[in-house]
Amino acid sequence: MSGREVELARLVAGVRRMIDVANATVTPALSLREAAEHLEPTVDRLEGMVPDPVPPRLAPPGDAGPPGHRNPFDVVTGVYNPIAPPVAIRHEGGDAVGEVVFGAPYEGPPGRVHGAVLVGVFDMVFSSANSAAGTTGPTASLRIHYEAATRIGVPAVFRGRRTGVDGRRIQLEGELLQGGRVTCRAAGLFIRLEPDELARLADG
Repeated sequence: MSGREVELARLVAGVRRMIDVANATVTPALSLREAAEHLEPTVDRLEGMVPDPVPPRLAPPGDAGPPGHRNPFDVVTGVYNPIAPPVAIRHEGGDAVGEVVFGAPYEGPPGRVHGAVLVGVFDMVFSSANSAAGTTGPTASLRIHYEAATRIGVPAVFRGRRTGVDGRRIQLEGELLQGGRVTCRAAGLFIRLEPDELARLADG
């Protein structure tokens, strides 16, 4: 991907804006048709440049960069995935902290974030907490308890931390807050993989 990061980031930002607008627009039908007629030839041209097979999407094992850059096409944190919510993950003490304001594309019930989106973000926050502790591996289970509505357009803060390790089994817990109030809690079980196992995963 080297040498085209700036242009790809600009394209992704434009597609993200298009998704936001398409989810909230009340534009008349004629204007929508005109927009589609401009958009379709561009998509057709880019589609013709997609390689077959598509190259690997995972970063090499041991990459210690930020989550969004480590897996740049991840559906939750990928910086080059326009459907990924704009969550920024950092580390604070023993916690992984994800901050995001969910927009219209992530709405489930009116005015509320879809529960499946919240599960996805918790999964990545927990994965980041594991990575910061030097362990990486897949999710075995993830349980969510919803305590209140998580609102669209309101800053949301996810927190996750490791609470136990038993051999290859890693337990984590976390919560989501809006305005200082917990809207849901999560508990996860992850399985630690060795570097050679991660390499095989990255190779498909």
